[in-house]
Amino acid sequence: MKKATGMPSIGRRAALVVIALGLLSACKGSVSMTDAEHLARAREFQSKGSMQEAIIEGKSAVQKNPQNGEARWLLGELYAELNRGADAEKELLKAEELGIGMESLKVALGKAYLAQGKYERVLAEIDVGPNSSAANSAKVLEVRGYAQLMTGRVDDACALF
Repeated sequence: MKKATGMPSIGRRAALVVIALGLLSACKGSVSMTDAEHLARAREFQSKGSMQEAIIEGKSAVQKNPQNGEARWLLGELYAELNRGADAEKELLKAEELGIGMESLKVALGKAYLAQGKYERVLAEIDVGPNSSAANSAKVLEVRGYAQLMTGRVDDACALF
């Protein structure tokens, strides 16, 4: 039996070159994309339930433009959905710094706090506002209900649910 020397055969080298060229061309297409294009792709992946792919595109958008508040917001929402609370909190607070209103962020931020066990912070900071839509109000009350439940306030939680 012949021992492998660590050098790939000619056929393997050719295959590696073909694969490398394919990867380079794929990367090249990504390099020419704008942050807005990455963000659009991230939303498309999110709508299909492909969260990891959406995160990759969201990170690419942020890498292209660190001041893109919408990309930070989307990343925060994705992280919150995946119970990556600290990552979600970081991105959502950065999105607020970049001009995204708290009304838009509060549900995802509440979920980020829940994922980190910051139940009292949910109750102190996340609440229905005067400009909350009916749909957003329901989601905020749900987040607050979980926080109440986790702090042992079952009756208060039931009232919110």
